[in-house]
Amino acid sequence: MSSTQGADPQAGTEPSGQVALSHWLTEERERMVSLTLATLRDNLVFNRSALPPFRLPPLSAELVDGLFAYARTRAAEGAQSLGEGLGGQGLGLRAFLAVGRAWAEHACRAEGSAGGIERAAIPVIHDYASWVAAGIAACELQEMVRQRDELQTSLARVMQAREEALRQALDALSTPVMPVFDGVLVLPLIGTIERERAETIT
Repeated sequence: MSSTQGADPQAGTEPSGQVALSHWLTEERERMVSLTLATLRDNLVFNRSALPPFRLPPLSAELVDGLFAYARTRAAEGAQSLGEGLGGQGLGLRAFLAVGRAWAEHACRAEGSAGGIERAAIPVIHDYASWVAAGIAACELQEMVRQRDELQTSLARVMQAREEALRQALDALSTPVMPVFDGVLVLPLIGTIERERAETIT
């Protein structure tokens, strides 16, 4: 039937599969949130220090609710934006990929008792996880660029300070001064006496 092109995007191109998926997601929400939380805790080491453990429960619920929203709308921009936001809070890409695998395995286990779930849920979970992962990866790339810029700035400061110290040491060695009497100094005049060096000698 070719009339699906003008259908409401909320309804999807396969209404029966959409209804089955929405029904399954509604029934499985609490289990999905618990599974997400357990997986994030198991992969806590892969998150950045900016994400404290007490933030994991609301973050888990936010991820699952984002999956529900994506299942209804297929809005890739929203999923990627969510990934960027959670990545900014410290969620690591490796930790989230573990969550995506856990979701897919959970859907496969549920397929036997809820017909059509494997066909409807697995592609949606895969697509949603891909967009969220893209957002997290973009955030991690920005963080790497920021850290690189900070490192380069710090290195430039260190190099400048080292060059200044070497210049001062060279200046001190180029015009050694030996006091003989009060008001009388002896120093060798070696090499070219340019204006700056003459001022230093004076």
